[in-house]
Amino acid sequence: AQSTLAQMRWERRILIVAAQTAADPHLAEQRRILSAWRKESDARDLTIVEVVGDRVSGAADTANAIRRKYRLPARFTAVLIGKDGGEGAGAAQLLPAPSPPRRWPRRSTRCRCGERGSDSPDHCDRDTGLVRAGPLPQVARDTERGTPVTDPQYDYDLFVIGAGSGGTRASRVAAAHGARVAVAEEYRVGGTCVIRGCVPKKLLVYGAHFAEDLKDAKRFGWQVPDDCAFSWPTLRDNVMEEVDRINGAYTNTLNNNGVEIILSRAVISGPNEVTLADGTKKTAKRILIAVGAHPLVPDVPGAEHGITSNEAFHLDAVPKRILILGGGYIANEFAGIFHQLGAHVILMNRTDQILRGYDRQIVDRLLQISITKGIEFRFNAALQGIDKGEDGCLTVRMGGYEPAVVDAVMFATGRLPNTRGLGLDSAGVDLDEQGAIKVDADNRSTCDSIYAIGDVTNRIQLTPIAIREGQAFADTLYGNKPTTVDYACVPSAVFSHPPLAGVGMTEAEARNALGSVRVYSSDFRPMKNVLAGRNERSLYKMVCDAETDRVVGLHMIGPDCAEILQAAAVAVKAGLTKADFDATVALHPSMAEELVLMR
Repeated sequence: AQSTLAQMRWERRILIVAAQTAADPHLAEQRRILSAWRKESDARDLTIVEVVGDRVSGAADTANAIRRKYRLPARFTAVLIGKDGGEGAGAAQLLPAPSPPRRWPRRSTRCRCGERGSDSPDHCDRDTGLVRAGPLPQVARDTERGTPVTDPQYDYDLFVIGAGSGGTRASRVAAAHGARVAVAEEYRVGGTCVIRGCVPKKLLVYGAHFAEDLKDAKRFGWQVPDDCAFSWPTLRDNVMEEVDRINGAYTNTLNNNGVEIILSRAVISGPNEVTLADGTKKTAKRILIAVGAHPLVPDVPGAEHGITSNEAFHLDAVPKRILILGGGYIANEFAGIFHQLGAHVILMNRTDQILRGYDRQIVDRLLQISITKGIEFRFNAALQGIDKGEDGCLTVRMGGYEPAVVDAVMFATGRLPNTRGLGLDSAGVDLDEQGAIKVDADNRSTCDSIYAIGDVTNRIQLTPIAIREGQAFADTLYGNKPTTVDYACVPSAVFSHPPLAGVGMTEAEARNALGSVRVYSSDFRPMKNVLAGRNERSLYKMVCDAETDRVVGLHMIGPDCAEILQAAAVAVKAGLTKADFDATVALHPSMAEELVLMR
């Protein structure tokens, strides 16, 4: 019963817990009445859960305990079935037979008591706790920052375009605050992060890392055959199965919060109107755009022969030779993945650097390790074209280098906001030079009724940022909790092999901003690498303001550094000093202890 309650808590609006004793002489009659209630449950938007106790009072305690555990609001009615008299009878009441139900057309509305119902002259039956259909409420408050206004001239209070991380968060939080919300998604609920980004990529990183773990295992006493086989289809399919699971979880979250999911492309057709792919028009008091971004494909001859990160998760096989175009985090992460899975990798970049924005010393360490592993780099190389031979091989022509013959080409040259063809001009929504939606601190565009969050605004293209923006948007406009997102000191990581991570200012940024800085570091060989015979070294780096001793940046490369940095980022965000780190006792033996031992 408790698991059923947990699942049904938000799926249905009224819940009766029927508790009874197995020895009750009225049990047969009560179960006949209960059966009649069950037949009417759909018409009355009712869920019934039956709890049987060995005594009437025991059953009553069980029902009340369930209500307390799940913090069920008063509208969830607990009705106890028990014998009329005898021990514990004071806590019992007979469940009345259901009256003939009134049936009205059901629509997604809310009444003054917060329930969903249908248009009807009357609404709440307070005696039985059953919510009957009710008219669309007229909420008195109509403020720019406050409780949502249910306006009958619109289909919804909020229409969200895009069910990714930001759109999903904004939708469910706004709905939890009482808004009528719909979200349109043309592909799959979950967006880039869940379907074709962070989640599947990180799982591939885990899978690829076993290549090194299996090699190292021999030094730790494990007998691993030299010809240990790897199955790409197994990894790929298991990753996609996990993606399906999370997609389902996101969908359930929206459903459980009363958000209407529309699986269709939606475009703006006015300040308060969207048009679906089938031509259906929907209106909303506010529209939130959370459509994310897409990989940039270079405009060169033969570009159609290449793939992006979107397609990398669905390859039939790991290519024996792959050229990755780009120098950012996606390029370096997939370079590590494909290399670990046995491919010869060429990373080609049009500039002389990789991973701009990260600390140079940390990036140089990754470059050194990657070259040692066997990844080939071609810097200052301009892509000229791609030719496909009769044997299926691809010849990549580039300035300054001999052509490269490979089995696959992957483009990882950046991402562009998904604003093309979205109809933004019909509502006067301005874009910047990269096609991103211009918004203010409250995520409002140049059209007062249209807002935007996440990668489509091109502020910081990170999933946690999109989630925070979605939360802030919903809390501000529908929860009476004005909130803005703080974009300072945002941690980030590159899940390369090995990974690197950083938070705050790099050394160069700190010198430009502060003038005088102190830099502390620890360059060490992890204990595991020592026993494994692996010469790979880690590097931790701390950047401090020389005048105040405040830590303004932390950067590292090495095993599990992203896990370590998340905790350390709290210290940087809080403005702790180097002395605070020094005063903390080291956790030994661990790699993390280097954070308090840097000199």
